[in-house]
Amino acid sequence: MSELATTQDNGFLQLMQQALTTPNMDMSVLKDMLAMQKEVMAQQAIIDFNNDFSVMSRKIPVISHTKKSYSTTYTPLEDIVNIVRPILSEHGFSVSFNNEQLEKGFVTVTCQLRHKGGHMIENALTLPTEAVTKGMNPMQAIGGAISYGKRYTLCGILNIATTADDDNNGFATNAKVESAKKPISDEELTKGIQAINAKTYTLEKLFNARDLTNEQMMRVGREVNQDA
Repeated sequence: MSELATTQDNGFLQLMQQALTTPNMDMSVLKDMLAMQKEVMAQQAIIDFNNDFSVMSRKIPVISHTKKSYSTTYTPLEDIVNIVRPILSEHGFSVSFNNEQLEKGFVTVTCQLRHKGGHMIENALTLPTEAVTKGMNPMQAIGGAISYGKRYTLCGILNIATTADDDNNGFATNAKVESAKKPISDEELTKGIQAINAKTYTLEKLFNARDLTNEQMMRVGREVNQDA
């Protein structure tokens, strides 16, 4: 907590003590004071979050891809977590994940970034589970979708950049960073789904190459053949 916030808290406590010792104190005034202090604390928590996040984000390195799947490379979730966890802890941050099973064939993964001051932000992604992974049983398919969702939302909420160039045990200090994934138009997505159903393209390649909205993810789940 900042020095200013501590001073404000001390001032508020003094006002509360005066109010409580005032004869015939109107309780509605006391409630208003408490509500005002709660709002002040929430605003201060946001300020502290943003200040510490700004410093922390400059310490997060570009992370190299360490695994290969088909013709693409990626960084496993555990590798990303091992790199960023001590940096998060140093600045009072922590991350957690929630998974919510939606209608059959979809799961929403939510990454929550919490700060010691009390403020929290979230990043969520809804994924199809039945069509994402080929040759897996239903439980494996759900697990694969959740793992992908955790990696995607964590990188998004921390603004993590990754690169296919290996350097320095996972740290790519001088590597050329891959450009951000480009959004995909509905027309391009239609062609991609047709290619996946024709087995000339894969879902994994699509997800690694382009940035799909939640609505587009759900469309993929509906329109891609389960044996694709």
